[in-house]
Amino acid sequence: MSKSEKPSKTVDKKSHWAECSNEAEEAAWWEQNQDYILRKFREDAQAGTLKRTATALVGAETLPAKPISIRLPQADIALARQQAAENGVPYQTWLKQIIHRGLRKTG
Repeated sequence: MSKSEKPSKTVDKKSHWAECSNEAEEAAWWEQNQDYILRKFREDAQAGTLKRTATALVGAETLPAKPISIRLPQADIALARQQAAENGVPYQTWLKQIIHRGLRKTG
């Protein structure tokens, strides 16, 4: 995709996957628009307009959620905070990602 080309589907505040009818269609969109996404990311980074977001979970943010309380060792929480900061997401989101991936991997 050249610099002047636009993505195959409109990217706006509503998220492109709202227009995708299934997971395969969304995967195809990401595949077809890699150059555009990277270019926009770099432009936004240079402009200082990148934002941290809690929607980094792979598809899980669209699922119904239930608040829970869990006790974790302080060292694990400190490590999660450090890793989350390195990845640019809030630590609770990072923990949700780890749990989500772990459940899918062992399931």
